[in-house]
Amino acid sequence: MKIKDTVSYKNLIVGKTYTINGKLMDKETGKPALDDEGKEIASSVKFTAESKNGTVDVIFEFSGVKLAGKPIVAFESLTYKGKEYAVHQDIEDKDQTTLIPKVSTTASDKTNGTHMSYADKKVTLVDTVKVENIVEGREYTLKGKVIDKNTGNPLEIDGKEVTAEKKFTATSNSETVELEFEFDGSNLAGTTTVVFEDLYEGENRIGSHADLNDEGQTVSIPKIGTTLVGKDNQIHVVNADQKITLVDTVKYQGLEKGREYEVKGILYDKETKEPFTVNGAQVTATGKFTAETESGTAEVEFTFDGSTLAGKTLVAYEKAYDVETKSLIGSHEDINDNDQTINFPELHTTALNKENVDHIVEAKKNVTIVDTVSYKNVTPGEELEVKGVLYDKNTKKPVMNNGKEVTASAKFAPETSEGSVDVTFTFDASDLDGHTFVAYEQMYDVKTGALIGTHEDINDEDQSVHAPKLHTTATNKKDGSHSVKPSKKVTVVDVVKYTNLVPGKTYEVQGTLYDKATKKPLKINGKKVMASTKFVAKGANGEVKVVFKFDASALDGKSLVAFEKMYDVDTNTLIGRHEDINDKKQTVKVSSKDNSSSGI
Repeated sequence: MKIKDTVSYKNLIVGKTYTINGKLMDKETGKPALDDEGKEIASSVKFTAESKNGTVDVIFEFSGVKLAGKPIVAFESLTYKGKEYAVHQDIEDKDQTTLIPKVSTTASDKTNGTHMSYADKKVTLVDTVKVENIVEGREYTLKGKVIDKNTGNPLEIDGKEVTAEKKFTATSNSETVELEFEFDGSNLAGTTTVVFEDLYEGENRIGSHADLNDEGQTVSIPKIGTTLVGKDNQIHVVNADQKITLVDTVKYQGLEKGREYEVKGILYDKETKEPFTVNGAQVTATGKFTAETESGTAEVEFTFDGSTLAGKTLVAYEKAYDVETKSLIGSHEDINDNDQTINFPELHTTALNKENVDHIVEAKKNVTIVDTVSYKNVTPGEELEVKGVLYDKNTKKPVMNNGKEVTASAKFAPETSEGSVDVTFTFDASDLDGHTFVAYEQMYDVKTGALIGTHEDINDEDQSVHAPKLHTTATNKKDGSHSVKPSKKVTVVDVVKYTNLVPGKTYEVQGTLYDKATKKPLKINGKKVMASTKFVAKGANGEVKVVFKFDASALDGKSLVAFEKMYDVDTNTLIGRHEDINDKKQTVKVSSKDNSSSGI
């Protein structure tokens, strides 16, 4: 600022060169006034007297924000060739005294009247400026500028500084003036602004208020960011379950300390970009808190039925409000923000017999079922583990071997969010003909041990492998008895009843007659007595006939047993058998006696 002191002199010698030395004094302390850098404020002027009496202007130019509102007295002395000839140093002289104008400001958002603005396309700050120690009737100009507190530099929008200016004529020695600053704040979340003001009289700056740390001059544009995780596992992947609780930690900065705020959240479906609903209602959550500091965190919990969410992705949108004014002061709504996102993996499994790569298997001692677990919506690079349990559909309980559940697992780190992994079950199924095996799978995040996906459906055919059961009844075609005459032409019909086939597939039953006494295949003229039948299963259960035609004339007294094997025609694999040398229903006796009442 500049202060002009007009010094009057008398009785000087015309043509001589004199020096007037000036110093500003603080009237309150009686000591030299100090500028903002702590230095004394002094000025001097050399002049040649053109007349005996006259005046000379001494200009004091300095930064004097710290002197605002203080009475300042100019002390002057006149010297000639270094010798002091006259002084005027009266601390009480009103003519030598000036009041430094005091400028104080309070900046606020025009919409809500607080020291916070929402990062919107149009932000308007109102700076209420109180100007003191000015002269009534004089014209002044107030010039303001918005400063970025983080950098200490003027705030620029599209390359232009944000400024405002207003002229006014003082009606008293104290005036209150409002300046409005309007700018695009849509990209300014997290910025703290401070309004600087300068007071001018003409071209002379006579007052200023420019304090980066003055809270009254400060308006922040709050920024909030959110991190959404499962409450139980603290990660961004959650199992689609009937009851889900997600915690959204809202990190904020730029809030006004001591005020109460409310965060309102809503979950969005990333795929549709629409709010996620349960039974037609949007899933929302709220949380209130009082800010103890301008930066901190608050939590919002969402609890809802997520049983339909397998394969879906949810994103939390949050808005923060000042409770007192009900004004929006911050938001975070980014459908592509991974921190705001929860993935719900989807699993689909296909269980197949390793031997024939089909859903049908022979119930034998060593069975291997490969369950291919297809997954999507997992986090690439994170180590996962799929754990499987084989269930018996007949009992709806786990398959047991030697008192232990039949289980299998596989660890892997997916390269992409979608893919598949094989889980292999090996077990003894020799006593489980007629049963259906269903693979139940659970996926875990290895680092946290958290369950993140399941596929457990006892009725899912893709997860199922069937072990057929065969039961046969061999009889004389003529009379339906278990005896035949030792005739040249004999026909034995073996009715094969089956359960647990896969409908629609083609099967073949191959039968061989055994000699019960030798326990070896019956041979006539060096050839085994065999028969077969192909059929397409119309249902899982049914029956089919295998017809043996042979010469029994040399077999009097023998007991013949029908052994049957069933094959899957498409894969040519054995899937079932019934071979019991002591099964009376499978047995036909060759006898020349009357067989009407004979046993076997």
